[in-house]
Amino acid sequence: DGAVDYGSEARDVMGAMLAPRPGGEFISDPALVTFGPYQEFSDPSYVLPIFYSEWACFDTDNSDFWTQATADGRDHFQACAHPSTGPMPGQSNFDGTPYTGSGHGHFNYDAQRTPMNVMMDFNLNNADNSWQTTWASTLAAFWMSEGLDRYGSTYQLDGSGKSGMHGSGMTGVNAMLAFALPESDGRA
Repeated sequence: DGAVDYGSEARDVMGAMLAPRPGGEFISDPALVTFGPYQEFSDPSYVLPIFYSEWACFDTDNSDFWTQATADGRDHFQACAHPSTGPMPGQSNFDGTPYTGSGHGHFNYDAQRTPMNVMMDFNLNNADNSWQTTWASTLAAFWMSEGLDRYGSTYQLDGSGKSGMHGSGMTGVNAMLAFALPESDGRA
């Protein structure tokens, strides 16, 4: 009935997320989401370049920030991912190193979402193509080496310390790696 201006409401929420800290959900240098309004670290699974690129078009008052958050989010993924195995930590410092203050500096249940965030940006924005395809191949090779029916749900970033068994949600998120893999590698 037109009683609610959803666009205006959405812009208000986006503006509130950018409120000065403490209280806001983002820092500005680099332009990254925090783990919470009073936290001084991030969570790579909260980093969403695909969203930020869209918000830059919609929230014109903060377009420059969202554009920078898109670029800084992509850089953050690269800094977080283990170079040999590919997993990212559950929580990270703003420079991409694992945040160990909370005991979540390893690949855990939060970090299981990171392939979805990287691959949606790759698939819909076709951005950062070289790194994303290399990373997808690295992470897929790690899961293959662990055994697709046997890989765990948590690990140290170097691939050691396997714990638990993965569930169907993690299988679905990892299937998104196929967006950036050659067809022969993507089928498994």
